[in-house]
Amino acid sequence: MIFSTVYTSRSSEPWDSDALVSLLALSRRRNADAGITGLLLYRDEAFMQVLEGEEEAVRALYRRIAADPRHHDVTSIWVAESPRRRFADWSMGFRDLGERGVDLDGYHDLLAEPVDLGRLARRDVVARLLAHLAPGPDGAAESA
Repeated sequence: MIFSTVYTSRSSEPWDSDALVSLLALSRRRNADAGITGLLLYRDEAFMQVLEGEEEAVRALYRRIAADPRHHDVTSIWVAESPRRRFADWSMGFRDLGERGVDLDGYHDLLAEPVDLGRLARRDVVARLLAHLAPGPDGAAESA
């Protein structure tokens, strides 16, 4: 089974497009070594991330993220197990404020509207968002 968790957080400082592109490239390399895939969304100093892989590896990464001073208000909003990954190709979406487009594997420009972290704390909202971004695996089982 693939373990996944979704969290939201606030950034301690704003990130520009170049920093986010670097973060995506670094995350894809490091997480591939740990067998972790997922999705990272950023807009207006708010992050939402899906992490998926072997449970111990995902939980260890989540603990490192929660302790990272670049984040605050880190809140786990979803935990699940499923027979397969939703985001095997590691993707990232953010609002690009630059004049140039982002040409990097895994980047998606899907955050046209501001992120409401309070609303994202509702499980039904997370479920609809995940279903929109990537179809759920058949037989996916949620866990507490």
